[in-house]
Amino acid sequence: MSVEELNRLFGIPGLAEFEEGNGGLTKLVIAAEGSLAEVYLLGAHVTSWTPAGGEDVLWLSRESRYEIGKPIRGGIPICHPWFGPLEGDSSAPIHGYVRLTCLEVESISPTDDGGVSAVLWRRFGKPPGDNWPGDFELRLRVTVGRSLSVAAETLNRGQRDLVISEALHTYFRVSDVRKVRVTGLAGAAYWSKATGGRAVQGPEPLTFTAQTDSVYRHSAGEVVLHDPQMLRAINVAKRGSKSTVVWNPWIEKAAAMPDFGDDEWPEMLCIEAANALDDAVAVPPGKTHVIETIISVEPCRHGVTV
Repeated sequence: MSVEELNRLFGIPGLAEFEEGNGGLTKLVIAAEGSLAEVYLLGAHVTSWTPAGGEDVLWLSRESRYEIGKPIRGGIPICHPWFGPLEGDSSAPIHGYVRLTCLEVESISPTDDGGVSAVLWRRFGKPPGDNWPGDFELRLRVTVGRSLSVAAETLNRGQRDLVISEALHTYFRVSDVRKVRVTGLAGAAYWSKATGGRAVQGPEPLTFTAQTDSVYRHSAGEVVLHDPQMLRAINVAKRGSKSTVVWNPWIEKAAAMPDFGDDEWPEMLCIEAANALDDAVAVPPGKTHVIETIISVEPCRHGVTV
């Protein structure tokens, strides 16, 4: 469907309008409550959210590709219906196939509190191979206003339980990852892919001095990213999520990724609402599972929220 047709059927002038984005891909631009967001139909991928009076909260690589069948590097990719590599199938795409596929527009509407909500969807029905987990519909609901909410709704259309692992793989823009800290994970057990070990987060804030790739299990509470240099604290709340993933590739891994600039790793930190590893979700036939991340920003001075 062309940009003109999408605007005729779904656009709301001044609030939600479709444009041609990078690589000729279609994106939706939403303006609400003084904030501005961009959502690509490819992967229902939120690539930007700038709250009123602030700077963009999300990070995008300058080396990112914008091609059908390739993931966009940065923003909020949807890892679904599996997180990481698919066990037993090395040919399957990392983090599933949703982020590689264009979704369709279902609806765009104003919300009661002055925001705008857009719903993109697709049915993944006919199994093309052994790595297809089942017949399901995915709806991605993006709500823009004073906060940013991204919710992935999975409806099981099959005749047996649909087992999924997933993440809203949010890349946050930071001043310098070595100078930020993360709170809200104290006491959570985690598995570190970077070290290959298991540990428990102590009471101190999480800081970063090397590659970090950790899955915090049974972590359902709010996490806060404190960035004193940018004078802001980013609150990451969630629902339907039992895991929190924290990731930064650091020097060597960043250099090994063709769609990630060698010198970009200090600019970003991923904090992800997820259901990963043993926290995978079984969705019964005919039922819907929802995972959601709710992002808001508070100003701070000298690292103290005001």
